[in-house]
Amino acid sequence: TYQAVHVKSLESQRFRALITARKLVKSKTVDVQNCIQGLLDGFGLRFDSGRFASFHRRTQEVICKHPAVGRIICPLLEIRTKLLAEMAEYERQIEEVARDDSVCQLLMTAPGVGALTALLFRTSIDMPTRFRRSRDVGPHLGLVPKTYQSGATERRGRISKRGDAAVRAALYCAALTSLRGNTRSSWLKSWGQQVANRRGRKRAAVAIARRLAVVLHRMWVTNSPFRWELGSVERASPA
Repeated sequence: TYQAVHVKSLESQRFRALITARKLVKSKTVDVQNCIQGLLDGFGLRFDSGRFASFHRRTQEVICKHPAVGRIICPLLEIRTKLLAEMAEYERQIEEVARDDSVCQLLMTAPGVGALTALLFRTSIDMPTRFRRSRDVGPHLGLVPKTYQSGATERRGRISKRGDAAVRAALYCAALTSLRGNTRSSWLKSWGQQVANRRGRKRAAVAIARRLAVVLHRMWVTNSPFRWELGSVERASPA
């Protein structure tokens, strides 16, 4: 009657807690920055937000001519600076964990996969042997189209978006990165560009994300790095 539910290892839970804390600090940093911009807009002190890193300097340039407004904004700038420092510390820990973890190092040989994406995928899958086939990872992460069937009618809609949303978003970003013109060429990039020519860039990125998830799982199972020119591990080994 009941199906067994996989309980993640303590190590995966610890890694995911680190990623969750970093995500929270990043979101609060954006909230504080948006609040600063909104308060300044109320006083007619608008400026081009520009790059995230130079926001502090440009805000100070605006409020230095308005001391009364500055007394309101300066504490928020200090909070933002503290949050940025904490986020940098979390990112340093993520880089350290990925550097010391053999699975993450293996996954990072794939195009567009950095420390954060590799750690997210590792903690989401946790045990690769619980998937009988590598291609089952795509549906598990919600990267396959939903199907509607009624009588003789059958329609395929958008992706189901079930499973781990953080991993799905990270794989999508990795797919967009691999589609860039200045990135290293691979069979995955060539295949994705063909899909983009037929269906558009966004759909191609989703297709690459699904296939990348399958390939990453096969790499993990076979303990093989990504093959840039000779074909995917997915093709080399039965999935």
